[in-house]
Amino acid sequence: MERNALLTNTLLNFIKKIETKNIVSADTGIKIRSFIRRNEDPSYWQIFLVISALFGALFASAGIGAIFSENWNDMPEHLQGFFSIIPMLVAGYFYYLALTKHKDSKVWIEASSLFLMLMTGLSMALVSQTYEIEGDIFKFCKVWLALTVPLFYVARASVISGFYLILTLPLLVDVLVFGGFRGGETESELYWFWLYILAFIPHFYLALDKKSTKQSIRIVYMSYVFFAILTLGLIVTVKSNYILWALTAAVGFYLFGRQFMRDNMYMAMRPFSWLSQLGIVALLIAISNKLSMIIAFGSDSFMHMDRWEGEEWYYFLLLLVVMGGIYYNFFRAKEKFGEVNYLIVFAPFFVIFCMLFDDFIDSWWWMSLFINFYILYFGITTMIHGSSSGKVVKVFAGLLVVAILLGIRYFDTDLGYIAKGIVFLMVGGMFFVINLLVKDKVEDIERHKKLAE
Repeated sequence: MERNALLTNTLLNFIKKIETKNIVSADTGIKIRSFIRRNEDPSYWQIFLVISALFGALFASAGIGAIFSENWNDMPEHLQGFFSIIPMLVAGYFYYLALTKHKDSKVWIEASSLFLMLMTGLSMALVSQTYEIEGDIFKFCKVWLALTVPLFYVARASVISGFYLILTLPLLVDVLVFGGFRGGETESELYWFWLYILAFIPHFYLALDKKSTKQSIRIVYMSYVFFAILTLGLIVTVKSNYILWALTAAVGFYLFGRQFMRDNMYMAMRPFSWLSQLGIVALLIAISNKLSMIIAFGSDSFMHMDRWEGEEWYYFLLLLVVMGGIYYNFFRAKEKFGEVNYLIVFAPFFVIFCMLFDDFIDSWWWMSLFINFYILYFGITTMIHGSSSGKVVKVFAGLLVVAILLGIRYFDTDLGYIAKGIVFLMVGGMFFVINLLVKDKVEDIERHKKLAE
């Protein structure tokens, strides 16, 4: 898109120059500019219009809230009750206009939906304050979320998804912060959290272009927020097999991204793909030394089922169901995912193998060796694939993985300095070889570029 915009501006400037030098007539210049403008991509301007409208809705909501807070407690109760519902009614009127008069305008739909969501929360707060309705912030959020859900499906508004998903966070905070004091009372908040997540998922799926492997900025935006909130939800919710749950969820995200977003031009436009790979590699590096491995496999391995209680069994069986669904979908139609990285896809099975192997050997040295070679192989193959496909970012990512792994191992291994020196000299030599290969590729590209000119 940026290239198209740059090309358009270049052509327009060129037409202006040849017109001023009388190479073409003014009428011809107008016709050429009109033709170029018809082929110009307006998507960036559409995004700007939506964002500016959203900022307008946010500041308008803040302004209305500030006006209503002035001298609010000095009003009679009946006036407070009347004015409490005014924000929601005003926002509802704009939402009605969007549905009836501007149903094809993304700006109207997104801005009016956000305005209605925020004004609904303001009206709820004013009513609860006026009539001293019992409840806490968690109950308030649950009611507000329930009133927001229809906005996803009436006009298919998507920008509110970020505010909606962030609004589910207090339910997780209730479990994290107050779980120790309120005990079982907070467990019900997790059910509410997942209920509202499930209420959002159909909207996300309906917004996808199922026939394409390239998605819009709308899907990319929702993907980032959804990935972050769902990851936090799993961290708080899961009670056993944390490593396998994290790896399995990451594989699910990775395959989803490969199915629907793999042809997005920039890496930032493929959030599920790069975030899931980053998570898997970071997790494997985290458990790649002796101490972390003892902690992880000592408490999280399913080889210690004799210590489990009911909750641990429930989450283990649920994990098997989730894994079964993901890998059944993968093996049933592998072609729809395109070219995948099998080291990422089968990372959970590699960790399961390590857990099983752990039960039959006494030396942690072998376990550490397996995991480190797995990560090292991932980094090297990523560099090779990036080099062969001409993707510099992928080459750099593989290089960074290898450098981080070997940097950590340099300080926490028991090898002598001579052995460390030899190993690192060999790795350094490998990097110089890769550098020479990439240098030849760059020079070859520059040579062809000069010939083309």
